[in-house]
Amino acid sequence: MRYRSEPHAEKWLLIEWPEDEREPAKYWLSTLPVNIPITQLVDTATPLVDRGLPRPLG
Repeated sequence: MRYRSEPHAEKWLLIEWPEDEREPAKYWLSTLPVNIPITQLVDTATPLVDRGLPRPLG
């Protein structure tokens, strides 16, 4: 078994969970920097969803 000498890059998990729903509506994974403001992270995800592009961010 091989082990990594360095940890994997950190990732964000964004979950869209409307208040009136029992379960989340959508999920996104992002490798954008840890210090990115949450509003910028959401703004980056939104156009991809609006265009129906199922690709990772970052």
